[in-house]
Amino acid sequence: MSRVAKWKLEKTKVKVVFRLQFHSTHIPQSGWDKLFISFIPADSGKATAKTTKANVRNGACKWGDPYL
Repeated sequence: MSRVAKWKLEKTKVKVVFRLQFHSTHIPQSGWDKLFISFIPADSGKATAKTTKANVRNGACKWGDPYL
């Protein structure tokens, strides 16, 4: 009688990296010099990351570096 080898399921982890670039429009011109974005997961409710501060010009704001 031959034994059939049981294949173990390989536990492979897949790492996904998102490169996000933000651009904000329709910002009120009065009272806004710089702007940053905080990332807050719904399950924890605490900020996990922040973008750098970007200057607001003519009601628009653009972050130059993509966020990882």
